[in-house]
This record gives sequence, C-alpha cells and structure tokens, in this order.
Amino acid sequence: MNEMGDKFEARALDSFQSDEKNHRCSAATRIELGSIFASGHFGKAPILERLLVYLVEQTLEGKGELLKSYVVGVDGLGKDPDFDPNVDSYPRVQVLRLRKMLEAYYARHEPVEELCLYIPAGSYGVRLARRAKAYPELIIASDGAQPSAGTAQVEEAPGAARAFSDIQHLAYTTQDGRTTLDGPARESVTGKQPARIWLVVALIGALVVAYFWWPNETPGPVAAQEKPVRFESPVMLIERSGVTPDVASQALAEEAYAKIADSINRSWVVQLRLEERSNKALESRSVDYRLMLQLGEPQGSQRPLYLRLTDNRTGELIWTSTALIDPAKSLSDSFGKSIAQLAGPFGIIASRETRQMEGAYSKGYSCLLGYVQLLKTQDLELRGPLSECLTVPIGISRLDAVRLGLLSFYVIETAPPPSRPAAIGRALSLAQSAISLDPKEAYAHFAMSRIYFVSDNCEMGMLHTGHAFDANPYDPVLLAVLGNFASLCGDPDGDELLERAYEFRSPGESVARLSLILAAIRKGRTDQLPFLSSEAENVPHVNPAYHFLCETLIAAASGNSQKAKMQWLQFASVSAAPKGTPDDMLQRVVLSQQVRQRIIAVLQSSKVLPLEPQSERLRRVTAVNEN
Repeated sequence: MNEMGDKFEARALDSFQSDEKNHRCSAATRIELGSIFASGHFGKAPILERLLVYLVEQTLEGKGELLKSYVVGVDGLGKDPDFDPNVDSYPRVQVLRLRKMLEAYYARHEPVEELCLYIPAGSYGVRLARRAKAYPELIIASDGAQPSAGTAQVEEAPGAARAFSDIQHLAYTTQDGRTTLDGPARESVTGKQPARIWLVVALIGALVVAYFWWPNETPGPVAAQEKPVRFESPVMLIERSGVTPDVASQALAEEAYAKIADSINRSWVVQLRLEERSNKALESRSVDYRLMLQLGEPQGSQRPLYLRLTDNRTGELIWTSTALIDPAKSLSDSFGKSIAQLAGPFGIIASRETRQMEGAYSKGYSCLLGYVQLLKTQDLELRGPLSECLTVPIGISRLDAVRLGLLSFYVIETAPPPSRPAAIGRALSLAQSAISLDPKEAYAHFAMSRIYFVSDNCEMGMLHTGHAFDANPYDPVLLAVLGNFASLCGDPDGDELLERAYEFRSPGESVARLSLILAAIRKGRTDQLPFLSSEAENVPHVNPAYHFLCETLIAAASGNSQKAKMQWLQFASVSAAPKGTPDDMLQRVVLSQQVRQRIIAVLQSSKVLPLEPQSERLRRVTAVNEN
C-alpha cells in the first residue's frame, strides 16, 4: 500500500462527521458518484439512481447515520407521509437493491482513486473505503488476486509534494513511422496498467456509454472537404549545419542536437525525423518542415546555437531563433523558450498548420488544433465540428491520448453549472482513458490534474502536475494553468512553473494570460503586466469576456481604478450573466471557485468592486459548501 494512497485515504475514509475532513471527503465522494453515473450503470434504474443521490447528499450533510426507514421512504423514495415502515419494507428492499447495484458496478469497474462508495449493513449512510473493506466478496471471488487500484507506487522523499521521474526515461523515439515509448512504461497514476486490456476495454465502454448519455450539442456542418485536412502530425527533419572546429565543440553540438530532438519530441504538435536514421515508414511520408541547427562562435562564456525553420513544401524560411548555451544553466533551460515557440500548442508550427486548415477541423490532428483554436477564440461556431471529431478515435495512441484529454476539457467547459458535477465525472473517465493509452503524454496528465484541482483535491492535482511536467516541461499553457493551481494549493513549485510559463510564452498567445496575470499580481511583479496586456492587443478573435477580464485585472493592479472599472463594465456586458453577481459573471470564464474568489478579492481591494456584505458572504460560502 503506497504512501500517497494511505495519506489520501486517511483524509477521506470513514468519518464524514469531522468538519476538518468533510470538504475533501465531499469532493472525493462527488467525483466517485459522477464516475458511477457517467458509466451508465444506473441508466435503467432511475429510482435507485435518485436514491443513491439522496443518501449521498444526506451523508455529506452529516445526517447519514441518523436516517431511518420512514425518512428514507418519504424523502428519498417519494412515499406518502402516512407510510408505515413497520408494515411496508419498501425502503429496506430498495436500499438492499442499491447495495447489490453498487457491488455489481465495482465488480466491473475500478474506483477513481482506490475508494469505493458503499452502504454498510444496518445503515443508510454512504461511506468511502478501499475495495477490500467495502466489498470483500469481490476480493475473495478473485482468489485474493484483485489488484489495488489507485495511485502508482511512486518513490517520494518524506513530505515531497510531487514525484518526478528521470527525464530520460520519458523520452520518445521515432520508430516505424509511429511515436513509441522508449524504456519501461510508466504506470498510470490511477494504478491502471496499459497492459491490462480488460480495463482499457471497460474504460472505452464507459466512455461510449457516457457519450450517448451526455447531451451533446447538435453538430454543426463540417467544413468543406476540399480544404486541407491533416490526419497525422506534420513531419519535421532536424539537420546540423557544418563541421565544428574542435572535439569539444563537436561534443557540445552533438549534445545540443540530442537535447533539442528529445525536447521537441515531447510535444504532440510535430513528429520528428532524425537525419542519421533510415526510417522507411517516415521516409514514405514527405518532410513538411526542416529545422537546421548551427553552433556559433563563443561569446564570452556563452555559445550561441542558431535555429532556422523552413517549410519544406514551399522552401520558405518561416522562423529563426538564437539560443545561448550558458554553462550556468542546463541545456533544457537554455533551449526552453525556443522549444516552446517552435513546438508549443500556439507555436509557429501549430499556428501555421491551423491557418492552412482554414477551419476544416476533421478527425485526427486537425481536430486537436481546432480545439486549441477554440480555447483561444471561444468561437461557438467551432463547437459543432469539434463535438463530433473529438469523439472519433484516431488510431494513433499518442494523438488519441491528447484527444481524450482535450475532450475532457471540452466536456467540463461546455457544461452548464448545474450539470458540472456529472460533467466532471465523465471528464475523469476520459482522462483515465487517456493515461491508459499513453501514460507519458503530458496532456493526459494535464487533464487529470486540472480535474482534481477544480474538485479541490490538491494532493492528487499536484501528483499529476508532476507527471505532466516530467512529460513536457516546455508547454507554456500547461505550465501556466497548472502552476496557478499549484500556487493556490500552497505548493512552492507552483511559482517555478509560472516563471517558466512567463518566459516560454508564445507571442500573442492568450489562453494562459489570466494565470500569468494573477501570478504577477500575487507576487507583486507589476513590471510583467504591461507585456501581458500588449500581447493580447495583437491577437485577433480573442474571447471578449476573457480579454476584458484580463484588462480589468491589469488596470486594477497597476493602480488605474478608473480604467479598471470601465473594463469591468465591458466584461459584465459580454459575460454569461450580465445582471448576476460577480461570481455568476465569472463562472463561464473561470471554472475554479478558488480562482474566482481570488479575482474578486483583487478587484475589491482595488475598489473596482464593492466589499461584499458579511451576510452575502455567509450565504455564498454556505452555498459553496453545500455544493
């Protein structure tokens, strides 16, 4: 039994009565409940589904162990008030059926994080426990061979917030035209080994059921097929220019070449072809881009490395960069910004491919870029084709892992607030499937981490943040979003991620701006704010609500309260709830309640918003705790 799992269980198991533990237990319970409903297991048992919801809600309010048959019959099952539990055993029969339904569910499904929902005999309260305690019959039936599902066996130093693997064990290699895993496969943090085919099938089955269960938006018309549609990631050849004059320079050039190849290959945006490899499968595909590397003459203690990217289809030089190799820094840090601008989701290659697609987002790589475009623009017309193509398997493990991760984002972001708990359950299943398909893909762990953070589970959120960072430490969007969540959870590594995100951001990139603005305000780095503001001005088609919110915060933190108030009025006018409370207005732009509270606090302290009356604050906090 691993240390992280023990810590998590100690916070959540058995006691719903402790005020200190209630909030985290509530989040864990709701996540597990959402996962159960997303599987469709209760699809033909609506009475038992409603009964389970009722018992869970009563338990989370601290009333679970006090429930009696009469109350369950009347309030939970709709019996008449004159119902006599001494004569009519209906509540007891239905709860017995519910116990059997839950047991049948866990006979075929893994719990989200080792913790099963169960109803102890003689009680109407719902509890969380490991499978061995909740359903010992299932362990006996499998001759004691039932594997423990949950967090991976990760070696951690005492008190470590997250565990990182040796970065070289996460490297990809190109082989037979596909991106494959090099070295031992890393177990998914949910404890589900990719080799366990039965579990992958179960997760895919749950995904299919959940897809038809979830009310998707009506797909819009698919873009005309005569437009260029890319199924696989474009191919890029890395080449070295010239011969270095001495052995030391040659060794440095070789090391830089290997590091850049490894770094770029951590991104799903492009496939690599190395000049010294004879790869027949890749050779059958034309090279789309050529990256030329050339080591320059020493400049003091530093050595420049020149990078030149050419579109091989047109011969056009489209990007250049100079990375200074500094002996005081690692090669990864020296090249980081260049890697992010080259192979990031808003980098030069992704942006160029997106422009060439002209909105024709179909199955495969083009669909992934379409969702990235949706993140930036929030163009509602994109939802039609994306809601369709994001659910279609690509057949390439890595791209399918990215697809499922992005689909989990989409499910949560398009769900109205009342439906968000169920959406989180479905998104969790999608993220688990993504990790099972490719446990080294950063966006699979990005999706899982974000779900945990939004559900206020800092421990598991930070664990998956570590895995995402291991897999790709150059993606500025991933770094900014997860770094902001980590800092909210009080983890000191959050600031490191945010600093990298600020340094690596792509010119004009807008998705991570809010996270970077909040980080700059929190750390008192007002010198960064003008740069974050000016970048947004140069980006066309940015979501207006997001834009005005960012500008409001920048003006407020810069001491320009008059401009901040004007920007806030513009934000309110384009928000989803123009006449609602500030929290209502923010809900469509910011999913996390904790982040919304931070934004409101910044605006109140700068007098852009009035201070909240104590009675209203008490009402809101009570409502949040109840939800």
